[in-house]
Amino acid sequence: MILQLVSYSEDGAVTNMGVDLEPERFVVFVSVISADGSVDQSIIKRTTRETNIGSPVYGAPSHIQPYTSLTGSTSVAGARYSDLDRTPGIFFVFADLSVRIQGTFRLKCHLIDTQAYVPWGTGNFEGPIPIHTTATSPFTMYSPRNVPKKPASSALSRLLASQGAPIHILN
Repeated sequence: MILQLVSYSEDGAVTNMGVDLEPERFVVFVSVISADGSVDQSIIKRTTRETNIGSPVYGAPSHIQPYTSLTGSTSVAGARYSDLDRTPGIFFVFADLSVRIQGTFRLKCHLIDTQAYVPWGTGNFEGPIPIHTTATSPFTMYSPRNVPKKPASSALSRLLASQGAPIHILN
């Protein structure tokens, strides 16, 4: 997943934020939510079964074990790259992010400015706070047997990889 930081002027035009700001001060972290956005799916509770064949309760639920549904880098610092129009910008490249469960989901993206923080005693906590939150379009995760063929890498992926972004390119 590739995100680009943009802002909008009062008349709705996109303004380029990549020229004046240090990209490393911005971080995006992601979580998994349901397709309608109502349920956080980041932690899943899985019931494990008794596996001791000699046990009188063989196959019975033994305990509930929580695990994370995302693997890979769930937070990424901004980096400066040029877009398809050769305009410099701040990008967030999630090169190895993967959802471990089947279904239809969205990724909730939280943008943090590490230089903007809530001073102690003025809020619920001290430290950086999300300055913007958005969600991706819904997407479907398939079982390993039903995964469709991966499409070729996009033009933006190829361009960012040529500039040093950690992206694996598919032909």
